Amino acid sequence: MIKKITESSVSKMGEKALRDNEIRGFSCQLKKTGKYFYYEYKSPVTGTNRKHPLGKHGEITVEQARTMARAASGDVATGNDPQEQKRERRKAIEKNRQNTLRAFIEGDFRSVTPEVTADEAEKNIKRHFAKWLDKPMSQITAFDMSKWLNNYPGAPTGGNRIMNDLRGILTKAVAAGYLEKTPMSEVKRLKEDKSKKIKYLTRDYEKKLMAGLDQYDEYRRELDNQYEGKFADMLRPLVMVAIHTGMRKGELLNLKPSFSTRIRNKFPVTVQHPHINLEFSDFYTILLSTIFPQYSPA
Repeated sequence: MIKKITESSVSKMGEKALRDNEIRGFSCQLKKTGKYFYYEYKSPVTGTNRKHPLGKHGEITVEQARTMARAASGDVATGNDPQEQKRERRKAIEKNRQNTLRAFIEGDFRSVTPEVTADEAEKNIKRHFAKWLDKPMSQITAFDMSKWLNNYPGAPTGGNRIMNDLRGILTKAVAAGYLEKTPMSEVKRLKEDKSKKIKYLTRDYEKKLMAGLDQYDEYRRELDNQYEGKFADMLRPLVMVAIHTGMRKGELLNLKPSFSTRIRNKFPVTVQHPHINLEFSDFYTILLSTIFPQYSPA
């Protein structure tokens, strides 16, 4: 005989399932791991018979299970499928998990980004946007970004550079289908000072630099146990070439003896500096002959 399911009937039940006489489809069934409540129904969406789990007895009460069964019955009556709704909720939760900033930069972002670039971007994002890492990217707003940018404690160029990393990540998230659009179009960059600030090597700093090179020269000679030659190694002449010519690191390290004619043409008379004025013949002879021992002045 079908009866109303109660706490008493559940505690006394055997292997035979209990079926409620008040809510059609509400049942309690014995499994290996305990007694479980279900709501059984015919899906108005697929037309198939479905069994919707409500919970385990002991973790929920009979009345709680009855309330959930009644709600599921109402869903079915309005043309909805409780199991499909549950599946959609799970999919939404998983999608939100995958749509977090952390999940994207550790996953799909790396598959379309050079390793070095991805490493640097991930480092910056995790350092500066730790509070956003586990938020769905769709919940990171232009307001959040503008607020962060306006409160950035460093130089505007630094804040803009970090925000560019986030911009690149969100742009790729749009391309991958994780976002409909990026809110970056509404974020204004910080104003940067574009005026060129020229820094000169002062006499005082020049003396400190040369004194430091002298100390390094002595240290290097003792370390290598070699005391011949004008300089211990290439550091001092390279520094002096950089001071007198303004050549950059890459240009210095790529110097070859064949460049001597070009250098002579570039500095035909005098190498000038706000605090240094060296006759080219002296500079040319001392420095190039040091860098290139096979060189001899014409």
